[in-house]
Amino acid sequence: MRHEHGPVPGVDFFWEQADREESPDHPLERELLHRLDVLERYREMIMEAQAGDRDEIVAALTTEHDRQARLVGEIRDALRRRV
Repeated sequence: MRHEHGPVPGVDFFWEQADREESPDHPLERELLHRLDVLERYREMIMEAQAGDRDEIVAALTTEHDRQARLVGEIRDALRRRV
């Protein structure tokens, strides 16, 4: 998986670890769980930046959060289609 600015850090490791552990979950389910975790981390970072009145950082984090939320929606749609 690639980010618009290069590889997404940690995603390759995430998939390799899941494969080594022979996870019974569908790859899209694993990706959805990963992305939901990412969304939660962005929410926390946004709240911290808001508390520190760091508007520029809030804007950047919100943009990335929204992008991740769209990806979550796409993954959920893909999972619904496969059922």
